[in-house]
Amino acid sequence: MDATTARTLNIRRLVSASNGPTAFANRYGGGRWTQAQVSQWVSEDKPKSIGGRLARDLEAELGLLRGELDQPPADAVQADRQPPSRGINIHADVSPDAERLIAAILKADRAQSVSPVAWRHLSGLVAELMAGTSPPAKVPTRFPA
Repeated sequence: MDATTARTLNIRRLVSASNGPTAFANRYGGGRWTQAQVSQWVSEDKPKSIGGRLARDLEAELGLLRGELDQPPADAVQADRQPPSRGINIHADVSPDAERLIAAILKADRAQSVSPVAWRHLSGLVAELMAGTSPPAKVPTRFPA
Protein backbone atom coordinates (compact mmCIF):
# COMPACT_ATOMS: atom_id res chain seq x y z
CA MET A 1 0.00 0.00 0.00
CA ASP A 2 1.42 3.40 -0.93
CA ALA A 3 1.70 6.30 1.54
CA THR A 4 -1.11 8.31 -0.08
CA THR A 5 -3.60 5.47 0.34
CA ALA A 6 -2.42 4.81 3.90
CA ARG A 7 -2.81 8.50 4.79
CA THR A 8 -6.36 8.54 3.44
CA LEU A 9 -7.34 5.40 5.34
CA ASN A 10 -5.70 6.61 8.55
CA ILE A 11 -7.25 10.07 8.42
CA ARG A 12 -10.67 8.52 7.79
CA ARG A 13 -10.23 6.43 10.93
CA LEU A 14 -9.09 9.42 12.99
CA VAL A 15 -11.86 11.69 11.71
CA SER A 16 -14.44 9.00 12.40
CA ALA A 17 -13.09 8.57 15.94
CA SER A 18 -13.46 12.33 16.42
CA ASN A 19 -17.18 12.19 15.48
CA GLY A 20 -16.80 13.53 11.96
CA PRO A 21 -15.13 16.28 9.94
CA THR A 22 -16.66 19.19 11.86
CA ALA A 23 -15.61 17.89 15.27
CA PHE A 24 -12.15 16.98 13.93
CA ALA A 25 -11.63 20.45 12.41
CA ASN A 26 -12.85 22.17 15.58
CA ARG A 27 -10.71 20.02 17.85
CA TYR A 28 -7.46 19.90 15.90
CA GLY A 29 -7.69 22.46 13.11
CA GLY A 30 -7.20 25.59 15.17
CA GLY A 31 -8.12 27.67 12.13
CA ARG A 32 -5.68 25.76 9.92
CA TRP A 33 -8.09 23.12 8.65
CA THR A 34 -11.77 23.71 7.98
CA GLN A 35 -14.59 21.20 8.01
CA ALA A 36 -14.69 21.44 4.20
CA GLN A 37 -11.00 20.51 3.87
CA VAL A 38 -11.34 17.60 6.28
CA SER A 39 -14.40 16.39 4.36
CA GLN A 40 -12.35 16.42 1.15
CA TRP A 41 -9.64 14.27 2.74
CA VAL A 42 -12.14 11.61 3.83
CA SER A 43 -14.41 11.64 0.77
CA GLU A 44 -15.40 8.14 -0.32
CA ASP A 45 -15.87 9.18 -3.97
CA LYS A 46 -12.75 11.23 -4.69
CA PRO A 47 -10.61 11.96 -1.63
CA LYS A 48 -8.19 14.87 -1.82
CA SER A 49 -4.73 13.46 -1.28
CA ILE A 50 -2.70 14.41 1.77
CA GLY A 51 0.86 15.38 0.88
CA GLY A 52 3.93 14.78 2.99
CA ARG A 53 4.07 18.24 4.56
CA LEU A 54 0.40 18.16 5.52
CA ALA A 55 0.80 14.62 6.87
CA ARG A 56 3.68 15.78 9.12
CA ASP A 57 1.61 18.77 10.32
CA LEU A 58 -1.32 16.48 11.10
CA GLU A 59 0.92 14.02 12.95
CA ALA A 60 2.40 16.81 15.06
CA GLU A 61 -1.03 18.23 15.90
CA LEU A 62 -2.45 14.79 16.72
CA GLY A 63 0.57 13.70 18.76
CA LEU A 64 1.40 10.85 16.39
CA LEU A 65 4.84 9.56 15.56
CA ARG A 66 6.49 11.09 12.48
CA GLY A 67 5.49 9.00 9.48
CA GLU A 68 2.72 7.16 11.32
CA LEU A 69 0.03 8.35 8.89
CA ASP A 70 2.09 6.85 6.06
CA GLN A 71 1.85 3.36 7.54
CA PRO A 72 -0.97 1.02 6.54
CA PRO A 73 -3.71 0.99 9.20
CA ALA A 74 -3.76 -1.93 11.61
CA ASP A 75 -6.70 -3.61 9.85
CA ALA A 76 -4.72 -3.58 6.59
CA VAL A 77 -1.51 -4.90 8.17
CA GLN A 78 -0.65 -8.60 8.13
CA ALA A 79 -1.43 -10.35 11.41
CA ASP A 80 2.22 -10.92 12.30
CA ARG A 81 3.23 -7.28 11.81
CA GLN A 82 2.80 -4.68 14.56
CA PRO A 83 1.14 -1.35 13.74
CA PRO A 84 3.40 1.70 14.14
CA SER A 85 1.66 3.07 17.24
CA ARG A 86 3.29 2.63 20.63
CA GLY A 87 -0.10 2.01 22.18
CA ILE A 88 -0.50 5.61 23.30
CA ASN A 89 -4.00 6.87 22.59
CA ILE A 90 -4.25 10.60 23.26
CA HIS A 91 -7.50 10.70 21.36
CA ALA A 92 -9.46 9.65 24.41
CA ASP A 93 -12.01 12.05 25.79
CA VAL A 94 -9.58 14.62 27.19
CA SER A 95 -9.55 18.39 27.07
CA PRO A 96 -7.71 20.22 24.28
CA ASP A 97 -5.26 21.55 26.92
CA ALA A 98 -4.48 17.99 28.03
CA GLU A 99 -4.02 16.90 24.40
CA ARG A 100 -1.57 19.75 23.77
CA LEU A 101 0.37 18.86 26.93
CA ILE A 102 0.55 15.19 25.97
CA ALA A 103 1.64 16.07 22.42
CA ALA A 104 4.37 18.37 23.80
CA ILE A 105 5.63 15.64 26.13
CA LEU A 106 5.72 13.12 23.25
CA LYS A 107 7.54 15.61 21.02
CA ALA A 108 10.13 16.35 23.71
CA ASP A 109 10.58 12.63 24.37
CA ARG A 110 11.15 11.86 20.68
CA ALA A 111 13.64 14.74 20.39
CA GLN A 112 15.36 13.66 23.63
CA SER A 113 15.49 17.34 24.55
CA VAL A 114 14.62 17.11 28.25
CA SER A 115 17.14 16.45 31.01
CA PRO A 116 16.75 13.38 33.23
CA VAL A 117 16.17 15.67 36.23
CA ALA A 118 13.30 17.44 34.44
CA TRP A 119 11.78 14.06 33.48
CA ARG A 120 11.91 12.94 37.12
CA HIS A 121 10.23 16.18 38.21
CA LEU A 122 7.55 15.83 35.52
CA SER A 123 6.99 12.20 36.51
CA GLY A 124 6.51 13.29 40.12
CA LEU A 125 3.96 15.94 39.10
CA VAL A 126 2.04 13.43 36.98
CA ALA A 127 2.06 10.92 39.86
CA GLU A 128 0.65 13.62 42.18
CA LEU A 129 -2.06 14.46 39.67
CA MET A 130 -2.97 10.79 39.28
CA ALA A 131 -3.09 10.39 43.08
CA GLY A 132 -5.36 13.42 43.35
CA THR A 133 -2.91 15.47 45.38
CA SER A 134 -2.07 19.05 44.53
CA PRO A 135 1.14 19.78 42.67
CA PRO A 136 3.50 22.36 44.19
CA ALA A 137 2.36 25.97 43.85
CA LYS A 138 5.52 26.99 42.00
CA VAL A 139 6.88 24.73 39.27
CA PRO A 140 10.53 25.39 38.46
CA THR A 141 11.28 26.38 34.88
CA ARG A 142 14.99 25.55 35.03
CA PHE A 143 16.48 22.26 36.13
CA PRO A 144 20.08 21.27 36.80
CA ALA A 145 21.71 19.34 33.98
